[in-house]
Amino acid sequence: MYGEALCTVFLLSLAGAAKILGVFMTTSHSHQIVFQPIWRELSLRGHQVTVYTPNPLNDPSLTNLTEIDLGFSNNVWKEKYLDSMMDATNSRRADYQKISEAFSSLFESQMSSPPMQDLIWNRNNETYDLFLVEFFYPGMYGFKDVYKCPMVGILSVPMTIAGASSIGMDKHPVLDPELLLAFATDLTFKERVISTVYNLLYKATMALSAEPKFNALARKYFGENSREPYKIAKEVSVVLGNSNFVTQNIKPVVPAFVDISGIHLQPEKPLPKDLKDLLDNAKEGVIYFSLGTNVKPYHMPKQKLQQFLDAFAELPYKVLWKAEGDIVHNRSNIVTRKWFPQQDILRHPNVRLFITQGGLQSIDESLQGKTPMLMIPFYADQFFNARKMIDNGVALSIDYEQFTKEELVDKIKKLTQDQKYKKAVTEMSTIAVDQPPTASRESRLVDRIRTETQRSCASEI
Repeated sequence: MYGEALCTVFLLSLAGAAKILGVFMTTSHSHQIVFQPIWRELSLRGHQVTVYTPNPLNDPSLTNLTEIDLGFSNNVWKEKYLDSMMDATNSRRADYQKISEAFSSLFESQMSSPPMQDLIWNRNNETYDLFLVEFFYPGMYGFKDVYKCPMVGILSVPMTIAGASSIGMDKHPVLDPELLLAFATDLTFKERVISTVYNLLYKATMALSAEPKFNALARKYFGENSREPYKIAKEVSVVLGNSNFVTQNIKPVVPAFVDISGIHLQPEKPLPKDLKDLLDNAKEGVIYFSLGTNVKPYHMPKQKLQQFLDAFAELPYKVLWKAEGDIVHNRSNIVTRKWFPQQDILRHPNVRLFITQGGLQSIDESLQGKTPMLMIPFYADQFFNARKMIDNGVALSIDYEQFTKEELVDKIKKLTQDQKYKKAVTEMSTIAVDQPPTASRESRLVDRIRTETQRSCASEI
């Protein structure tokens, strides 16, 4: 009877406003921009939204939104991982142990902080109707039990093997190989064998190592009687994930999964006058260079940095380089800034090339602007993304650890002078970005969250 009454009240409340809790741990702007439109739209719909995030919107006009800033944990990620990732002696592919350790440190720093401790032990006597969580690090799933409400997972990256399994969407090792393998399409026999063995080893590692680790973390922070995170994961109502069938492999999906790729794309805005004038007057064309929020050019060894500078000096193009500090020493054809309006720059007709690390959000923005890409992958899914874009004829790539100035110049010339790349990216853009307007997609996603939450709660009656 108590469960029926609780769910009935909840279902009625959704006709008006719900109280929603969101926890998003990743300290990276490029990941958080996928989550932000969702909690923003929920607050605009009249729901009372409380979000714990390292990257708050800080928008005073969103009166229904309360953001608890976990930005202090940015330094943990920087110290544990970012400061060393540009070291050319490190193997990008062999560095996943370091990433795992960095995530563990990040998790513990956040969970032991006063605001998260208050949330864990509900010291403010709050109740929530819905829990939104970054569906990547299982240690956070315990809040579902603390507040006894339905859970919706949100991903800024494609689904992992473990995440897919939790909603009955097991990844086929040939049709949908794990992205860390960087196998794109038309796998060779050897790649099929490797992918199949990898899946088996991944699941064994999860059972023998990862699950016990997360169980211990759950007991440490949520109490000895807390449930196992991977069991809680199987109770997720719906997962909103970044899985565009154009930029990734075609795969079967289940009703509990909703693709939100491109949700961060914004309507075109006017460029600042100084940038507009620079781009308009660059008759030879412009190269836009950004390695995302995690890869900092000032971390590059001097030799690597010099290779980029020497290559750009041989080219007739203006270069807009997202970089902090004076790293170019007054090169006349290079403009550096800490931040550029990336989406609107990539839309400008004089932008000939985007040099990128190959993150999914950057790829979406490049396709939106119909701009070919030179990809420099560093870690995680970026190697797969690069191979996929190369297979689609819209990009070339270089190996950060081994590239030469001559190779860099040669590939930039190919991408800017051979019209086949521009034609291919224009065709791919038509398919990949041919979605309803962003505002409409956000609205539909919020409706889906509400529907799945109602369904989840009704199943308890």
